[in-house]
Amino acid sequence: SPNYSSVRTMLNKLEEKGHLEHREEGRRYVYAPTLSPGKAQRSTLREVVRNLFGGSAAKAMTALLDLDDSLTPAELQEVEEKIRALKTVDR
Repeated sequence: SPNYSSVRTMLNKLEEKGHLEHREEGRRYVYAPTLSPGKAQRSTLREVVRNLFGGSAAKAMTALLDLDDSLTPAELQEVEEKIRALKTVDR
């Protein structure tokens, strides 16, 4: 496991890059992410789509659907509704 100094260095680097912030509680620093979970998910997905699927969201969606064939009817309906909504948007 990493030692205290290594962890502290990594936390400082993440804070310098804007990924974390901290507050002091007595002698301790308490760290928290600066992005909401939703924004972090979108940012990570953008990177995955760009790096693994050549920027093609269609290829990424197809890979996800191929990966999990246990989608419930409600989940499939949710996906279909999202696609239908995207089709009706003026582009």
